[in-house]
Amino acid sequence: MKPKSVDPLKLIVGLLSNQHRTFSRVRELLERRYGEIDFASSIMDFSHTRYYEKELGTELKRIFFTFKKPLKSENLFKIKLHTRKLESLFLNENNRQVNIDPGYLALDKMVLFTAKNYGHRIYLGRGIFAESTLKYENNTFAPWPWTFPDYKTTSYIKFFNKVRQAYREEISSKQKRVKACA
Repeated sequence: MKPKSVDPLKLIVGLLSNQHRTFSRVRELLERRYGEIDFASSIMDFSHTRYYEKELGTELKRIFFTFKKPLKSENLFKIKLHTRKLESLFLNENNRQVNIDPGYLALDKMVLFTAKNYGHRIYLGRGIFAESTLKYENNTFAPWPWTFPDYKTTSYIKFFNKVRQAYREEISSKQKRVKACA
């Protein structure tokens, strides 16, 4: 039996920082590597945990970007390795100025890449793991018990649903074109 092909994935990257100009500088570097950004969230307050304050400071903000170019499912761990290198470009006395959280959006889930292992995470390679952070059910993204508090918020879910809808339409349009050519 032939393995089923997988739809291309939608690269999503979340940035966390208290320095707005860092967002635009990281955005430029991400676009050089992954191509044109098709969606950017609004800049949102991040007050769900104090975990990052010691390193990144207070009054943290979050922004998400998604990329127009489809992502292939091979070698996903390389994206997290690259974003870790980007973080190292933005150091202040050995502390990061930005936290970069890459992952992907598929029609049925939103996955984040991490270097931290837990029982619900899947090893991808070279010290990088994948976590299904949100599932799509009942016409919306929904959290798992382990989902980070900020990813459960209405503003995040609303943004991910908007991106998913556009992504779904894009996939459907491509499938119609392929059938028309067949």
